[in-house]
Amino acid sequence: MSATARAYQAVRGLILDGTLPPGSRLKEEELAERIGVSRTPIREALRRLVAEGLAAKPDSGAGVLVPDWSYRELEEQFRLRGLMEAHAVTLAASRISDEEIERLQALADAMETCVAHKGDDYLTLNGEFHHTILSAAGSRLLAALMPHLVEVPVINRTFHAYDQAALERSNRHHRELVAALRLRDADWAASVMRSHIANAWHSWSSGMTEP
Repeated sequence: MSATARAYQAVRGLILDGTLPPGSRLKEEELAERIGVSRTPIREALRRLVAEGLAAKPDSGAGVLVPDWSYRELEEQFRLRGLMEAHAVTLAASRISDEEIERLQALADAMETCVAHKGDDYLTLNGEFHHTILSAAGSRLLAALMPHLVEVPVINRTFHAYDQAALERSNRHHRELVAALRLRDADWAASVMRSHIANAWHSWSSGMTEP
């Protein structure tokens, strides 16, 4: 792995896991020392992260920040995600393999166990579940666009915003999605996915005040 790729993966990971929260200034020198590379790979990594929306240049002044999304921006992000994931599962309904369905079932079961025992793997399992559906959809365009809507720090914060009832509701949606895909029922699957993403937004935004 090149120094630039290593820098990109490291900084991206620090943003996604919340180590560098929204509003944090991404200083090249500090990041280079932390990751163990020179400033040039860090600079290239930051350019890529800005292009992907995981970092941003402020309207005034120099430097790069972890963006602090507004209520309206986050609401729009979830709305777009709902539309695109519903489209993904619609495509997947006619293209998914039996092996992928069994993979989804195993992930849904694991998430239920995780919630019941208050485990720490829910976020990873949930990401794998949605990625499996996206892969089954077989759309290169969706595969290119979805990370810009999903792989942002809000994902990590969404999980922590869930209470037990919301997590159980999310797991019911996962079970329904598996059932709909087993039947190759695209309309049912899309309806469940829209409800699933709306539930995620409700849980995340419950502590926010709309401007």
